[in-house]
Amino acid sequence: MRGRFMHERVHDEGASTGGAEIVERGLPICSRRLGLTGKADLVEFREGVPFPIEYKSGSDVGAVHADLQVCAQAMCLEEMTGVPVSRGAVFYYANRRRREVEFGDALKATVVSAAAAIRSYDWNGALPSPLADGRCRACSLSDACLPFVVKHTQALGRLAAELYTVD
Repeated sequence: MRGRFMHERVHDEGASTGGAEIVERGLPICSRRLGLTGKADLVEFREGVPFPIEYKSGSDVGAVHADLQVCAQAMCLEEMTGVPVSRGAVFYYANRRRREVEFGDALKATVVSAAAAIRSYDWNGALPSPLADGRCRACSLSDACLPFVVKHTQALGRLAAELYTVD
């Protein structure tokens, strides 16, 4: 709920101006090259250069996935605007910290390979098995994903067989 509330506040769509910069909230973005569509939480336009900011409800624990997400947003913005985007940020709502992220070649290459992997899952209908590790406990989607349940499918099958016996 905290994450949903935080995103509702930041996604009050529209533009505003703050000094010399324009701020867009809930900005629809896409990249035909990467096959990605989405919505950027917040984009500051600093002298015409997009600066995407991804909002996270938790605190900064050095999450690489947040860096990939904001870099993917930057790559979409580059394709849409034709303007190079070299930096962005991740804002952590829990501790009110903003961490800047540089979009180097290695990070961009990881985004390209991740986007290709995601598209391959979509095309063949198979989803990867959940990792079900410590990161899942802090994830806002764990109640919907149920990674610890799905990971143990053999045990589930055995339990279901015991639960649904016909006499």
